[in-house]
Amino acid sequence: MRSRYCAYVLAKAPYLIATHHPDFRGDLSEGDLVESCKQTQWQRLEIVDAPPHQGDKGVVEFKAWFRDGEALRALHERSRFVREAGQWLYCDGEFSPEPKAGRNAACPCGSGKKFKRCCGA
Repeated sequence: MRSRYCAYVLAKAPYLIATHHPDFRGDLSEGDLVESCKQTQWQRLEIVDAPPHQGDKGVVEFKAWFRDGEALRALHERSRFVREAGQWLYCDGEFSPEPKAGRNAACPCGSGKKFKRCCGA
């Protein structure tokens, strides 16, 4: 999961395609991925849960924080992976409602400030 997040940040579309299971890619293309990566200002990755994998199947729940204009938003997903030929491949995921930061909560950007004094200002 962490390597795929880094690939999104760095717009490394060939790696994203290579680590996406072919049965779940659909019509996804490198061009589409590069365009999406360039339009998104990723801020940080938060791994919520990564239970021990069961054989060649694994799950990772994460929040990927990004900027949408001035707002700080999160993609919250529980992703499924399978291991084939020793490599973990992303299959698909279930999205959760976007988490909201309370005004007095720590800012999800990782600054150490309260949300209301940082990204919520």
